[in-house]
Amino acid sequence: MRVTVLAPLGFAALAFAAPSALNSMSRNARSLFTESMNWMDDYYDPNTGYLFDFSATTALNHDTRSSVWYALGLLARNKGDDATEAEKIITNVIHAQYEDPKDEWYATYQKEREEPYVGSPHYPAKIYNSWDPNWRGFVGTTLIMAMEEYSAIISKSTQKLILQSLYNTTKGDEYRFGNTDNTKDNLYPAYSNPSIMRAFVSSWTGRRLHEKNMTASGEKYAKDIINLFNRANTLSEFNSGTYTGVSLFGLLLWSKYLPEDSVMTKEAPSMIEHTWEAIGQLWHPGMKNIAGPWDRSYGYDMNRYLILD
Repeated sequence: MRVTVLAPLGFAALAFAAPSALNSMSRNARSLFTESMNWMDDYYDPNTGYLFDFSATTALNHDTRSSVWYALGLLARNKGDDATEAEKIITNVIHAQYEDPKDEWYATYQKEREEPYVGSPHYPAKIYNSWDPNWRGFVGTTLIMAMEEYSAIISKSTQKLILQSLYNTTKGDEYRFGNTDNTKDNLYPAYSNPSIMRAFVSSWTGRRLHEKNMTASGEKYAKDIINLFNRANTLSEFNSGTYTGVSLFGLLLWSKYLPEDSVMTKEAPSMIEHTWEAIGQLWHPGMKNIAGPWDRSYGYDMNRYLILD
């Protein structure tokens, strides 16, 4: 199952509410949050502290990225042992973060709990296959939201672990650069969704840990993204039925969690506005599909995989 279009954006927007404020959500937001959490509750394996993989192609494997998203939802709900289980998930995922700086996949996160070590004889290192550098961004942004919104219910030891993980994540992302060889990394500023997350995580982490070079790196990378966007007021990863939602999610983080002196805080609102205008021009509410041509898509009919409309 592919979680696409606006799913990451919708879930992140719900997570912006403090635990005590869930009842103050709009009826639709509260309904979406409750339905999403009830659905994930059925996939949670408390014995391992991970969600089972949603995909029908796996045999009871556990998925890392979805587990971290679920942990954020647990912190937001904060009922019973939700906070305890959230910390269990977070610590599990961080402890499985790749730790060897010599490896290209340094500081990214396992895709599944059961997978062999990347680069081992039975699990060759293959980017976007056995390891995915973009998961630094997916997991890292979620950990930042947990710190920003729910630190009051996260233990000091887990907070320290999160900050160390984010530091490593940011250093690992510094290994990335674009290649024209499709067997290698392809992170250019034009690869919108991971680039937006990368700039945010670097800038936020640098400020939090007083790492000036890290902050400057994030701000500089953001300027490259913004300059590309301003050429036509569109994402370079234009009209992606899958990843426009991820880019919007990242732009919301730019506008919410960075200080006023950040170029991201200044530019994000107009970028969000222009992106929504493009979606509005191409979205067909009756067919529940975005008109092509698509920059990237998993199929011709978005109703065949998970979306929010």
